[in-house]
Parts: sequence; C-alpha cells; structure tokens
Amino acid sequence: MALAATRALGRAGLPVAVLAEQAWAPAWRSRFCTEAVQAPDADSGAAYADFLAQRLRARPHSGLFFCDDRTALLVGRQRERFAPLVPFLLPEQRHLELTLDKNAMMAFAREHGIGLPLTAWPSGADDLERACRGMRYPLLVKGSGGFASSHLRIVHDPAQARAAYAEMEREQQLGGFTEPPHLQEYVEGTVFSALALCRQGEPLGLFQMRKHRTFPVWGGVCVEAESVHEPELERAARALLAVLPWHGVIEIEFVRDRRDGRFLLIEPSPDPNWGLDLAIASGMNVPLQAWRLMQGQIPSVADLRYRVGQRFVWMLPEGLLHLRARPRSAWPLLWRNLDPRVAADWRQGDAGPLRPLLGRTRWLLGAGR
Repeated sequence: MALAATRALGRAGLPVAVLAEQAWAPAWRSRFCTEAVQAPDADSGAAYADFLAQRLRARPHSGLFFCDDRTALLVGRQRERFAPLVPFLLPEQRHLELTLDKNAMMAFAREHGIGLPLTAWPSGADDLERACRGMRYPLLVKGSGGFASSHLRIVHDPAQARAAYAEMEREQQLGGFTEPPHLQEYVEGTVFSALALCRQGEPLGLFQMRKHRTFPVWGGVCVEAESVHEPELERAARALLAVLPWHGVIEIEFVRDRRDGRFLLIEPSPDPNWGLDLAIASGMNVPLQAWRLMQGQIPSVADLRYRVGQRFVWMLPEGLLHLRARPRSAWPLLWRNLDPRVAADWRQGDAGPLRPLLGRTRWLLGAGR
C-alpha cells in the first residue's frame, strides 16, 4: 500500500514523507517520495509512538496514512494523543480491532447473518475431529491474526489438518496472538475484493475487482486482477458495512461459491493491498480522495467512479513466484505484460522502487518460497 499511495499522492502534487524501519523500503526509492524517514520498528510500541508524535509536533503534516495494521492499531489506541497533531481516518477502536482478529470477525459475521464458508472453531488440537465433523476436505487452517496469506494452510485430510494446526498454533504464539486457529471449508470459486472509502459509517465509493491469478495458485496474494461491477458483490459488501460502521478505507475479500453463485466473506482488511493499485489504474484515486476526506472535503461522485475491465499484473515478486509454481501461465502473463492497456507494477513511470523489489524477488526465489 505504501508505494501505491506514495505514487498516487505525489502525482497529485502533494509532498509525501514515508516512514519505514527498513532501509530497502520500495516507497523510499519512488521519485514521488519527498522525504524518507527512518523510524523505529512499530512493534517497539512506545518508542514508535513517541517518535511519531515528536515528528508531527516538529513538522506539521496534512494527513497520516496507515500502511500496515500495527501503526493503525498503535495510533488508534492513542487517538486522543494524535488527533490534535494530524488528520487521519480510523473507525471506532472496537471495529478496528475486530477486523484484525479473524476468529472474532468470523463469529461477528455469522452472528449478523453474513454469508461465510462453513467454519469450525476447535478449542485445541485435541478438539479437531469433533469440530470438523461433517466438513468436506480440503480445509483451510487460518491463524487468528497476522497477514492472511502467511497465516494460512490448505490441508486435504485429518493428518494434514493436525500437523498444520499444530504449526499454526506455534506461529501464532510467536507472533503474540493468543486465540487458537480456526478451520474453513475451501470453497471453489472466484475471489473478489471490494475496496470502500467510508465516512462515519457511510460508504462513499466502492471499487470492485476480480482475481484471475494468485500465489499460492490455490489462493493468496494477487498476481493478476480486473476491475468489475457485480451488483451481488456490492450488496454483500454493503451488508457487512451496515453492521461494521467504518471510517476510512477498507478492503473486503469474498469468494463466489461455484455451487450456487453466493458471495461468501473471506475477510475484511483495514490495510488495502492490491485493490489499491488497480483502483488507481482504473481511475479511482482512493488515496487522494481519502486525503480530501481528511481535509473535511467530501469527494464528488465523479471522483469515485472507475473504469470496468481494467487489468493489472503484479510481477514482483508474486508474479514470478506464480510462474515457478505454474509454468503454463507464462504465455498469458507475458502477453498481459506486453499489452499497453494492462497496468503492471514494474511499468509505472517510476523506476526507483524496482531495485528493492527485484532484490526481494531474488531472495524469495532463492529461499524456495
């Protein structure tokens, strides 16, 4: 999100300071980044908060964008401290924390009648057999917190489920997440995202996209996607937002069940990722409209429209990882990259970030990801 937001705001003529703890942050290399700021690790808690507050007192800024869950949580929990220093968009803290606890979010959605894949919440590894009785394999083992694609396993039988559950429990404990993992039926179907810009619970704009390719290939990080307009997807997204009042930007992921065409909730995320790139390429500059909302302006209807049928491919690193896993995708992806109508992460008129992106890609390929 940081790189997409930096480019979108910079192209609109706004100065952009990017805070990061890693020297290889791609957004630092963007020609639209006016200042690269070395910050403490957000996991340091008080040290990061004090650094950010000191920075904002010393140099006023017109808006604060959150590019990961940790900084959003940190500022949200101290919003009385930061609100006088800089405008930002966050929902009520209970709603923000709800979206970051996958177990609680699934229970909340079920309670409010939001369509979900069949889900089980075992109390522990010894409870797996009882909890998953009647569910069809393959199943997804999901951690209660953390970035979705890195806290997810697909399993095809009870033995794999037990092993993956135990591994996920260990990972979650190391990450500081105390809730046990849950399991869902793997629903065959197409994955969609709805990216919403909301003002005090009211969705002002709703961008929609369909995933065509991912890594891992069975579902995960987006490699190729297309902007769409699906009335049923819009209804599903608005149904969730009606019971989860939001302020700011949120991306909601659904799968359309191949069996009956229903849109089932995968998860909402307060940290938009690939949908942001595609929304901008489709003509809906979400970061700029969010910034205007921070200034007390209401984006116009025209500013929140987008082109349907726009495609985007993400090659670094996910596209190359996808090709290694599925070589037969080489020709279709090659043609997409050569098609000037298709937007691509490496073809943004901003070559600076390519070096750190290529370095990360090389490392992931070498690590056998």
